[in-house]
Amino acid sequence: LTLELALLFDRASRVANNVVVLHGGNVGNAPIFPWPISAIMNRRTRKLRKIIRDLTKDSCITYIDLCDAEQQITLEKNPTQWFAADGFHPNDALYSFWYTQLRGK
Repeated sequence: LTLELALLFDRASRVANNVVVLHGGNVGNAPIFPWPISAIMNRRTRKLRKIIRDLTKDSCITYIDLCDAEQQITLEKNPTQWFAADGFHPNDALYSFWYTQLRGK
């Protein structure tokens, strides 16, 4: 995955003046995933975030992480508040929360 993302980011940087990588939320927070699946998904999200951070930290690519520690704490308090009835997709409240976070970045 790291190599594929590095190649993708390199190619994007060659064809665009501005490259922004936006990582969505932590899929492990989705209420549809029972433990231990939620723990596995949390771990996978953290791994992907680290790969993206490492690949973009010394580059001209902007990385917007919608899954930082503050947001994680907020979402863990009441996960059902932030997801649609299917328990997987974000609802209006989560999109609004992310929008507010983006405005501050």
